[in-house]
Amino acid sequence: MTKLNFSTVSYVGLRGSVYRGYCQFPFSDIDVTITLTDTKEIVSIRRYLQKIIKSIPFFCEFNLYLEPKLEGFISIFNGAESLRDPFLWTFQCEVDNSEEALLVFMLKLLQANRGRGVKYNRSVKWQYYSSLCRFEDVYSRDEFKRRVELKLFESCGEEFNLEKSNSSPEVFISLGEWLEHCFKNHCFDEKRSQLVNLSESKKMLVLKQVEWEVMGLLSQIYLVDGQLSYREHLKNLKLVLDGLRLEDLDLSTVYNKINELSDLESLFYPI
Repeated sequence: MTKLNFSTVSYVGLRGSVYRGYCQFPFSDIDVTITLTDTKEIVSIRRYLQKIIKSIPFFCEFNLYLEPKLEGFISIFNGAESLRDPFLWTFQCEVDNSEEALLVFMLKLLQANRGRGVKYNRSVKWQYYSSLCRFEDVYSRDEFKRRVELKLFESCGEEFNLEKSNSSPEVFISLGEWLEHCFKNHCFDEKRSQLVNLSESKKMLVLKQVEWEVMGLLSQIYLVDGQLSYREHLKNLKLVLDGLRLEDLDLSTVYNKINELSDLESLFYPI
């Protein structure tokens, strides 16, 4: 794609359905990745992107990365999600291609496609994702969901109904919904104290859920706008990691990246 008219913009490109060729207008979103060499024009760029988002509703989102900082985060990027973005393909040997990361990708995909209309049930879309997730003969969301439930059974040794779990979220299935449920019902401390009792496979899924959040926040800092909720969310992610008590794993990289997200906020929102 043509570069934006800013000297610090080093890359502008399509990702997702339009780039991969399984889009179907008007149901498909248009997703764009942008990278910057530095933040000296960030105020103008931020306002420009926010204006586009408000005026063109079929733009789903812009992912905006600061190149000098991106490489330090790439090891916790979800491998399957990175395959949807040609810019991130160059890092494929460095991203997280674990089975747990792939399962979290599947769960996030189902979470983003809960509707029953044509937009969420296009066969060409689910054929693409079935190939990406190494499934065969999947042509619908319902069949994809069934395969993911089987994957969860293989991983965790329990049967899950992902539709039912939406009303009572499990932390390893949807960290964001679990956090929302905890704070809405004033039970975060109680629920967090129970994380240590999860099986090792479930703890690993929670870890990959946290890493997904870090990946998403890195690309969306330009929308934070100094919100207290952003800093609270970073704090809560660290509290979730603390609650897992994964002493056998070195989690310093994840903790460090959460701290860096806090520092990046000051770069994107200079006083």
